[in-house]
Amino acid sequence: KLNIIQEKRSDIKAHLSGKVSSSSPVSEPELEVYTSGGILNIRVKTQQIMVVGFYNTNLTLDVYIPEDYSKALKLTTSSGDISIPNVTLNDLSCKLSSGSLKLGKVVAASFADN
Repeated sequence: KLNIIQEKRSDIKAHLSGKVSSSSPVSEPELEVYTSGGILNIRVKTQQIMVVGFYNTNLTLDVYIPEDYSKALKLTTSSGDISIPNVTLNDLSCKLSSGSLKLGKVVAASFADN
């Protein structure tokens, strides 16, 4: 699950919680944060494994943004939900391979759901 949370803050903070359980050995997921071309990337990095049997995850990534942030958000999940509160943005892009998209009052000059 990916939650976008607005707060009175001047920076961006990300917090990963939850667990991955499997009947096969699996490494703990890690939070990877880096910038590229002036873009902040926040990614949950997991070991690529071949699972035979049971695999379950309840990971939640909370991303805290300034309440006056209005540029662009590009959000992508695989088998996860995205939750976005009331925001006004220049651009919003949401890509879900499966899962649900929960929007508050969102105003965006450009919106893509690819």
